[in-house]
Amino acid sequence: FDSLRRIREVRAPVLVLHGERDEIIPFALGRELFEAAPEPKWFWPVPGAMHNDLVMVAAGAYSARLRQFY
Repeated sequence: FDSLRRIREVRAPVLVLHGERDEIIPFALGRELFEAAPEPKWFWPVPGAMHNDLVMVAAGAYSARLRQFY
């Protein structure tokens, strides 16, 4: 997917969640995608999280962050 091009066209609030230890999508690419997104936008790096365990590592903070975004 050409996510960098497409994210520039988004006309809705954007929340990018990214595990700092993501072994599938490099953290730097998540950050780059966030930087390319138009405002309003928020970036939430999840310390210690990989690609498939982000929700478990973030635990209760995950739902709290989503409620804050909504």
